[in-house]
Amino acid sequence: MMDSAAIWNVMDWLGRSSLHAGGLVIVVLLVQAACGRRLPPRWRCALWWLVMLRLLMPALPPARWSALNLLPTAGDSPPLPIDQEARANGAILFVFALWLAGVLVAAGLIALRHRRTRALVATGSPISDETAHALLDECRSNMRVRQRVGLLESPALEAPILAGVLRPQLLLPAGAVRDLQTTGLRDVFLHELAHVRRRDLAVAWLMSVLLVIHWCNPLLWLASRRMRIDRECACDALALDALRADERQTYGRTLLHLLERVMRPALLPRVGAAGVVESRREVERRLRLIARHRRSSRAGAIAGAAVLIMLGAALLTEAPPSAAATATIIVTAAETPARAAFGPVGDAPPAGVIRASERDGGRPAGEPVRATATLRPAGAFGRVSRASPRTDHHRDPP
Repeated sequence: MMDSAAIWNVMDWLGRSSLHAGGLVIVVLLVQAACGRRLPPRWRCALWWLVMLRLLMPALPPARWSALNLLPTAGDSPPLPIDQEARANGAILFVFALWLAGVLVAAGLIALRHRRTRALVATGSPISDETAHALLDECRSNMRVRQRVGLLESPALEAPILAGVLRPQLLLPAGAVRDLQTTGLRDVFLHELAHVRRRDLAVAWLMSVLLVIHWCNPLLWLASRRMRIDRECACDALALDALRADERQTYGRTLLHLLERVMRPALLPRVGAAGVVESRREVERRLRLIARHRRSSRAGAIAGAAVLIMLGAALLTEAPPSAAATATIIVTAAETPARAAFGPVGDAPPAGVIRASERDGGRPAGEPVRATATLRPAGAFGRVSRASPRTDHHRDPP
């Protein structure tokens, strides 16, 4: 079972990474607004990788060029008495229990929505139309997708969706092969194959797991929604690149035709699936992007990659350690309080405190021992890094 020090370390890391990721969400939105149409859809979507990478990183590498150098750093740590250990441990355990309950609820909701998606795949009927299969193979070749994609239809669907990470299945509404005809089917196939090529379903699963862990951060839920919208725009651009200039007008008409079939938008997006049309509100923006679409250029790719790299270098690093700050920590010779005391401050092993008390002439357990440790404030979020191994212990004067 985890003790209070380990729980504190977990919650401290979660809090700092979630706070930093929330700041990254705001930065990404500002960069997207500032760049506007000059930033290609592919790279607008790629900016959200910065948020996910921050949530995956256990620690940030120090760098002189980090944007966190502009923020004030934490000051010296004050003396930390541990006489109120029981109350502090109780608060830590309460926060941990609250977070864990939210994780279980969020994981249950995602599992339920994924089960509904799997039920659609399980009840879907294989499409036997040879023309549709031949058209799908042709689109796979145009999109350079080697992975095989199944073709099913389901009467429970209003619009096409793609489901399955390892074995993708393209599900069409009942009668869609007849209603969409060859041109409409080609547009649908190109869009869904763009999801396969971009590995969007795997990325969506990763984001779902991160949302479960950081369920209490509303900015991350906003990032997930905006990421889905940008993902659809990126797939539209990839599909349009595979079409000739005279064929791109029909792509927008296909979206409008599919929109007419969607009677009401889903309250929550499907988990483990991606569709051509998921909500009415996003279609208008996508149609504007389709109308002014330009084929991806090398200059646009270089500009997008440059923006991503510069933001990553500035925002996924932290300020290097400043001048050493000395903090005096009041601990006792008892093993359990020592372990609890060093949890919030750093990673110094409690065994060092016990050995110090032994060198101190067998001082009785519970009697205060003054330990002067060299601690280095790192970053702008108040984290104190590992204590220096050159720690000087001495007795209090009589």
